[in-house]
Amino acid sequence: MKKRIWAAGFAAVMLLSLAGCGETPVPPPDGGGTEKLTLGIADVTAWLGCAASDFVPVWSDESRAEELTYSFDESKISLSPETRTVTALEAGKWQVTATSASCTAEFYVDCKEIEMDIAEKWRSDVEGWHPDWPSRIEGFKKLWTANGTENTTLFAGDSFFDASGFWTDFYRTYTGKDALCFGIGSTHSYNWEYLADALLKDMTPRNLVMHIGTNNVYDQGDTAEMATEALQRMFTVLHGRLPDTRIWWFTITQRSYDEMRQFEVSRVNEAMIEWCKGRSWITCIDTSPKITYDMLKDSIHPKLEYYSVFVEALEEAGIEIASQEI
Repeated sequence: MKKRIWAAGFAAVMLLSLAGCGETPVPPPDGGGTEKLTLGIADVTAWLGCAASDFVPVWSDESRAEELTYSFDESKISLSPETRTVTALEAGKWQVTATSASCTAEFYVDCKEIEMDIAEKWRSDVEGWHPDWPSRIEGFKKLWTANGTENTTLFAGDSFFDASGFWTDFYRTYTGKDALCFGIGSTHSYNWEYLADALLKDMTPRNLVMHIGTNNVYDQGDTAEMATEALQRMFTVLHGRLPDTRIWWFTITQRSYDEMRQFEVSRVNEAMIEWCKGRSWITCIDTSPKITYDMLKDSIHPKLEYYSVFVEALEEAGIEIASQEI
């Protein structure tokens, strides 16, 4: 087995299990106390033939973060210490050891085949249920050509952000702003994974704001584990296609029926909230608890007046939506 050790720059922050460091406590910068520095890195899923997945070192004290080197089998994965990403080369679960001057942490990269043919899934959805989708995609492309810029904030995803039938006052809400709405009713993460190339790859939005995932659980029948992995892969693909775009994701809004699916949605939301932590390119906005059943018009979508929940939460999260150039 060939192993390679790579050096890395200083690491960022997230949560996870912490691995012990050296036996000698490292004094904090202020000289008070001798709390031992600890490091943890979550296991990572990477997909063969897919964009690289990132990992997040977690220090107990970020101000004392140390330079890391990585030891791994280069025949199984490739690893970039600069971008803290791993690319799958062979299916399996492969160990990585991260070492600093006083800490050592181990994590695993679970390299998987993508079981679903994403392009075929799109075609089957179009042919079976949604023959209008291709024409809508062409319309969005024309709209982007006419109005899209590197400063545009693009709203996309499922029916929650479909301006043609649900968020019908979107353009009134964002009057004077460089914002476009490309939501498509009934879509799920597998569709948007396909659309990362079929629609978005030549676009350069400043922000991509998404509500997506409800149809994975309620309509596709995904378990919490399946939906969580699907969302993480979709966002990994989107980030690979749009590396300079900041992504904002709203947690899945609960429908007012099917308690078992509600439970699965809660599990997905909890897992995604944790996954987004420490990743500078994606922000999770937890609006699910803020939208109660009495706010829904059809047991699924919020009444038009309650779209203010999304608008206000997005502002509170710190998004900057540019003004439209005249």
